[in-house]
Amino acid sequence: MKAPETGPAKASFWRNALTLSAGTFSAQALGLLTLLISARLYSDEAVGISGIFIFTVIILAVAMNGGYEMAIMLPKDDSEAFHLTQLSLGITAVAALALLVLAALLPAVPGIEALGDWRFALPLSAALEGTQQALRVWLNRRGAYKRLAMSRLLRALASGVVAVGLGLSHEGPSGLILGWIAGQAAAVLFLLSPELLSQRPALARLRALAREYNDFPRYGMLSAWLNTAARFLPVYFFTSFYGSDIAGQFTQTDRVLSLPATLFSMAVGEVFYAKASEAARESDTALAHLTRRTFFRLLSLALPYLLLILLLGPWLFAWVLGPQWALAGQFSRALIPWMAMVFVAAPLSYMIDVRRKLGPFLGFNVCLFAVRLLSLLWACQHLSPESAMMVFGASGVCMVLLQLLWTLRLGRAL
Repeated sequence: MKAPETGPAKASFWRNALTLSAGTFSAQALGLLTLLISARLYSDEAVGISGIFIFTVIILAVAMNGGYEMAIMLPKDDSEAFHLTQLSLGITAVAALALLVLAALLPAVPGIEALGDWRFALPLSAALEGTQQALRVWLNRRGAYKRLAMSRLLRALASGVVAVGLGLSHEGPSGLILGWIAGQAAAVLFLLSPELLSQRPALARLRALAREYNDFPRYGMLSAWLNTAARFLPVYFFTSFYGSDIAGQFTQTDRVLSLPATLFSMAVGEVFYAKASEAARESDTALAHLTRRTFFRLLSLALPYLLLILLLGPWLFAWVLGPQWALAGQFSRALIPWMAMVFVAAPLSYMIDVRRKLGPFLGFNVCLFAVRLLSLLWACQHLSPESAMMVFGASGVCMVLLQLLWTLRLGRAL
C-alpha cells in the first residue's frame, strides 16, 4: 500500500490549484470591474433577462457532451481519454443542431418568453460552453494549468469589453448577452489544440468507449442537469411571479456570491478531480488524506466569507453596486449559508465521478430538484421575494449538507 502523498506531491496539488486560481483571480478582477460598471449601465430588468439567457445556457450545457466529458479523467491510457474527448465534442455538435430545432418551441417554457428572439442564440452559446467543458477536462488531465488559467483571463477580458462597450451605447440586455458569448468564443479558440482538430476519430473506438462509459449519460448527465437546474430555479420563478426586475436582483446576487467559488473553489475542484483519480487507483489511505486536507482548507476559506456577508451584505451591495441593488443585498444574507456550503462541497463532489456512484447520485438529485421546486413554488405563491429567497436558501443548506457528508464518506474521510 502506498503511503499518503506528502512533500512535493502535496505541494504540487496546491501549486496547481493556485496556478489556476491566479489566472482566475485576474479574470475575476476583470469580472468584478465589469460588474461594478455594468451595474450602473444596465437596469435590473436587463440583468434579469440576461440572467435567464446565461442560466439557461448553463443548464443546457450540462447535457451538451452527453455526460462523457466527466469520464475523460478516469482512464489510465491517454489514448482512451483522447477518444473520449473527441466523443464529447462530437455529441456537442449534434446536440447544438438539435437545439436549433427546439429553439422555436422555447417560448412556451415559463420564464423563457422574456428572451424573445435571443432564444435563437441559445444553441450557439450552449455549444461553446459544452465544447469548453470537454476541453478543460482534457487539458486538466494533461496538466496544462497555465493554459487553463489564461483561458479564464481571456474569457473575462472579451466578455467585459463587449458588455461595457455595448452598455455605453445600447439599452436592454444585448451587451450582457453578447459579452457572455464573446467570452465563451475567446476561451474555446484558445483551448482548442491542433491534435483534436487534425486527428480523425476512430468510429469503432468511439462506439466501444460510449458503451463502456454509458453510466455517465444514463445517470451522470441527468443527475448533473437536475443539480444545475435546481440552483437556477429562482430566475424562472421570480420572472413569472414577481417580474424580470426581481429576477435581475437574484441574478446580481448570484453573480456576486459566486465570485469566490469561481476564484478558488472551482480551481481546487479541477485539480482535486485529477489527484483524486490518481489516489483512488493507489489506496484508500491516500484518498482519505487528500479528501480531508482539501475539505479543511476549503472550510477555512468559506467561514470568513460567510460571516462577512451575514454582517455586511446589504450595506456592501448598496455601497459598491449602487442603491438600486439593495434588494440583492437582502437576498445575499438569505443565500450565503447555502453558497458557502457549495464553496466547500462542489470540489469534493468529483468524488462521485471517481467512485462511479452515478446511479445513487441521480436519486439524490431527483430529491434535490423536487425539494427545491416544491418549496420555491409554494414560497412564490404565498410569500414576498425576500421570504421566498430565505426558503430557497434553507432548502439548499439541508440538501448540500447531505451531499457533503456522503462525498466525505466516499473519500474515506468519515
